[in-house]
Amino acid sequence: MKKYTTSFFIYFLIFGVLVQLVSMSVNYLFDYINVKNDIKNWYKIERNVKNDILKELISKPQYSIDSILQSKAFKSYLNDPIKYKKSVQELFFYISNENRNYMQIRYIDLKGDEKIRVDRDFSDGKTTLIDSNLLQNKKDRYYFKDVMNGVKDDFWYSKIDLNVENGKVKIPRQHTLRVAKVVYKDSKKEGIVIINMLFDSYMKKLVYSNYFDISLVDGAGNYIFSSHNTKPMGENLIQDKKLNLKKLTDMKEDQLFILSISDIIKSKQNLFLVFDTKEKLVNNILKQNIKVSLIVLFIALIITVLLALIISKIPSKLHNELKDALKVIDKYVLMMTINKKGFIETISEAMSKRVVFAKNEIIGKKYTELLSSLDVSSKFKDSKSKPHGLFRKNLKCMNKDGKYLWLYQDVMPLMDDNGKLMNGYACFFTDITDKKEIEKKATTDPLTNVSNRAKLDDNLNREVNLAKRYSRDFSVIMSDIDFFKKINDTHGHQVGDGVLMEFAEILVQNCRKVDIVGRYGGEEFLMILSDTSKEGALRLAQKIRLNVEKHLFLKKYRVTASFGVATFDKNTNNSIKTLIKSADEALYCAKKKGRNRVEVS
Repeated sequence: MKKYTTSFFIYFLIFGVLVQLVSMSVNYLFDYINVKNDIKNWYKIERNVKNDILKELISKPQYSIDSILQSKAFKSYLNDPIKYKKSVQELFFYISNENRNYMQIRYIDLKGDEKIRVDRDFSDGKTTLIDSNLLQNKKDRYYFKDVMNGVKDDFWYSKIDLNVENGKVKIPRQHTLRVAKVVYKDSKKEGIVIINMLFDSYMKKLVYSNYFDISLVDGAGNYIFSSHNTKPMGENLIQDKKLNLKKLTDMKEDQLFILSISDIIKSKQNLFLVFDTKEKLVNNILKQNIKVSLIVLFIALIITVLLALIISKIPSKLHNELKDALKVIDKYVLMMTINKKGFIETISEAMSKRVVFAKNEIIGKKYTELLSSLDVSSKFKDSKSKPHGLFRKNLKCMNKDGKYLWLYQDVMPLMDDNGKLMNGYACFFTDITDKKEIEKKATTDPLTNVSNRAKLDDNLNREVNLAKRYSRDFSVIMSDIDFFKKINDTHGHQVGDGVLMEFAEILVQNCRKVDIVGRYGGEEFLMILSDTSKEGALRLAQKIRLNVEKHLFLKKYRVTASFGVATFDKNTNNSIKTLIKSADEALYCAKKKGRNRVEVS
């Protein structure tokens, strides 16, 4: 008898271990698939962010060049260069000062002679008008020839290279992107206007990511800039380092993404971004999943051992052994049972501790009082339609301490052999609060704790769809802290960060819960006001402006802000891009009129 009992115990234990190992393998496979899906979602978010950065980059020099060509001063200069030269010099000087990344703005005539040129010294940030004696002839430079051979009204973009002066690479090395356009007078070419942009700060933004190692690469596969490059900036261009994309793609299937940006920067380099998923990030996620699986396996093994002991023992001891096994389940498994009317009948100790309520405080209560997101009883009224089904859902509940928890719920109806609902339902839960926190971080600005750019884009799309569907208004307010650079330069970035955090808090406090407040970039913030007219948005912007003006930031500093208001026109085929541009132009107008004011588009 003893030998039989031992053999039965061993067979049952081996069977239980094999089942758990198979289950763990299947779970690991699903976890791996989920990680691959997460990587694809991260890439979609990063792709949108990088496209926005590039579009912002390209729009600035295009706008500046068109502003020059369409200005009255420049048109007059083409007719009378001596009389209007000073006016155009002042115009170049002003545009350079308004754009910190502009290295040079030049007008080069038909012969290749530099006629007007302003340079920025990045060591002190000052803009200098170059004396006529120092101006050079650029007729043999590739960019002059390419632009002059271009199509009318088209912008020309150079390859990204190192800045060269008088035949030598300028030190410190600076990655440069040139944007130019042909100048016409009476349908005849007169020369070109060209802007040299410092590209380093934009490249750093392009390759920054929490999830990917990102490289900026040309069409030949040469590295231009990379997030994991350990050499000095510019060194990779001289080294002519090659990137074997085919080999990488074969080795890293579903972890390597290539984004062409040649439709934005239309240069001969045929630029694209390579997104290589960070191995450490993926490994950490998988290790964490393995750790959880091992814990579950360990608990399951304990239960298996207990059950093996119970079943292998004589019937007289079965009841007591089952009690011990149920105690283990009670201690580690989040679960409860509810009756047909939705009242809680039993709850595990693990679940009781997780929601920080004693069992006697929960048993007898309505299920919806604890987990208000779902009324389970309504989901299985027709028990015959789902005789053995499971209902799964993510739920949000608050524990006794006021802390919110996210739970993944499996609801199983308790059926008899004929498929009829007997006593009620068994509910099993998994705590996914940490996962939800990670998802929140992916859509939240880490400094100010408001929505990030990706989240703002999602909400703008949602509001546009609602406005078109239900023919209702919504407005946006673009805000910018006045002289914020001066705050950073004078008091340091810690003070600047503190001002940004308190400024964001003021915006949130003055907006409704249905409104969205987000950091649009740098010191710019965007408020999306659902179902709000232009007049309502204007009143709110004025209210916030006054509150900012009265607020003592960090209990020490006075700060003002400017605001631009725009409203979505539901009666026209308006776009998000047009709406944001209108708000941005209104903000620019507020800045131009003296700051600390509100302007409406």
